[in-house]
Amino acid sequence: MSSSKSTPIRAVPSRRAPTLTRSASEVLPRLWLSGRYTAVNEEQLVAIGVTHIVSILERRPKYPAALKKQLKTLHIPLQDGETADILQHFDTTTAFIKSALEDKRNTVLVHCAMGISRSATVVSAYLVATTSMQPHEAIEFVQSKREIVSPNLAFRRQLDAYASPPASASSRATSGPRRSARISLLLDRRRGDAIPTGRYAHARETAAGRGVCG
Repeated sequence: MSSSKSTPIRAVPSRRAPTLTRSASEVLPRLWLSGRYTAVNEEQLVAIGVTHIVSILERRPKYPAALKKQLKTLHIPLQDGETADILQHFDTTTAFIKSALEDKRNTVLVHCAMGISRSATVVSAYLVATTSMQPHEAIEFVQSKREIVSPNLAFRRQLDAYASPPASASSRATSGPRRSARISLLLDRRRGDAIPTGRYAHARETAAGRGVCG
């Protein structure tokens, strides 16, 4: 996929921002986006029914002790900065989210510090990988669910790169299936299936090692 439209930049609304950073927003059924506050708040996690958490923060948050045994978590250590490489984690986060949502009993929370940039970019990447949305459409969709969403410019460029196919015509025809194949292989690993051989084996090992599962 290639992006034919530049992603608009939206300012973070000042009045509702403090409230929204302390609450979660449902992007899709059973897929929620929030800041750190929700991820460490037992009452909110129980109310939403969270079973899986993707944390995109420099340090792993301290999840509620009462829920630790039942939560499945993925921690991506990453700063929200112009030099941060979030692109390398998209296959891993997408595979984690996709695997969880395949079971209708599960609910996924994706969060960063405030639910504005890092986690919003990860959710947008999931939409790009699993739907026909272009990057700007994915961001606009997530913004429609959580108005404070505003990925930094570097993350927007990396999201465009994630969606963009290789240069050659033959590669363009297979870029979508290749991304699906990478994600499927990551899902196979989480299910404990046999490790394949060939070029995808190395790609899967590399991607899976970039996140820290709990």
